[in-house]
Amino acid sequence: MFCPRCGTEYRDGFSKCSDCDSNLVHEPPPPENDEKPEEPPIALYSPNDELELSMIRGLLDADEIRYFVLNDYFGSMRVGPQIDLVNKKTIMVAPEDHDRTKEIISNFLESSIDDEGVEMQYTAGQKLRMIIEALLFTWFIPGRKRGIIKS
Repeated sequence: MFCPRCGTEYRDGFSKCSDCDSNLVHEPPPPENDEKPEEPPIALYSPNDELELSMIRGLLDADEIRYFVLNDYFGSMRVGPQIDLVNKKTIMVAPEDHDRTKEIISNFLESSIDDEGVEMQYTAGQKLRMIIEALLFTWFIPGRKRGIIKS
C-alpha cells in the first residue's frame, strides 16, 4: 500500500497515511520528473575590449539575464599572443534568453556606433580649466627637479 501524495509505503492492513491522512492505493505514484534536461548555453558575442564587456554585463545584469563569460578569468583581452581558443572572451547565454540578449547587445552596439561620430563641444570655461590643469599638473610632477642636467 502506498500514499498517493507523499509516496510512503505501508504494510497491508493500513488504509490511511499517518502523515497526509490520505487513502492509500495499491500501486506507488509515478515519479515526478517534470524537469527537462538543461540545454547548453549558446555563444552569442565576443566583445572587442574590456570596456565593451563591462557595458554589456551591466545591461544583462539590469535585465536579470542569466549569462556567463567564457575565458573571463583568463587574463586580459589584449595581452600576449592572440589565440582565440585560449583568451577570447565570449558571452554565453541560456537558449531561452538568446533572442532577448541578442536584441539588447545589438541595440547597445548600434548606439555606440552612433556616438562615435559625435564631436565633443567644450565651452570656453571648460577649455580654460583644462589648460590650467595641464599647466599645474605638468609643473608639479614628483621626482622631477629643475636645473639639474643629467649626462
